[in-house]
Amino acid sequence: MVKFQKYTGPPFVNHDVKIVPITPIKRKVDCFCYSCSITQIPLRLGWGTTIHRCQGMTIGEGESSRYIVINPGTRKFESLTPGALFVALSRAKTAGDDRTPPDFAWHPVVLVNQDRLCHKVDTPTTRARNMEIKRIQNLSSETFSKYSYISNSKILLKFRETTDRRHEE
Repeated sequence: MVKFQKYTGPPFVNHDVKIVPITPIKRKVDCFCYSCSITQIPLRLGWGTTIHRCQGMTIGEGESSRYIVINPGTRKFESLTPGALFVALSRAKTAGDDRTPPDFAWHPVVLVNQDRLCHKVDTPTTRARNMEIKRIQNLSSETFSKYSYISNSKILLKFRETTDRRHEE
């Protein structure tokens, strides 16, 4: 058990939320007698930075930093800086798959919780984005209704037949 004074993640031990269980690892050491081993606690030096400062970084295998640990901050921070969490998560080269773990770490209690998922972000940026989405949807509807007669035209039907044949080959 290791006590981290500034630990703010989910509690592992009920009586002290600053204690994190870390299991010692025993490894064999190359030596002449072939029976030497070393037991150590697997801690690695790390450092923190802001989401803004990590823009442009690439995290993953073969990079200067192998992993990134993300604390998304408060809802207020996310409301004031929409997209910041995406910036942090997208620094990793890979999100992992069924055989390899991702290049980032997060705890579901911190990142995916009811409070965060149900929070509606209402800032000038999100309002402008929503207005632009509505404008594009209106243009799309107008274009569709203006040119809907083409959907049954011989030219379009011939194009569809040609495209379908190409996909079958």
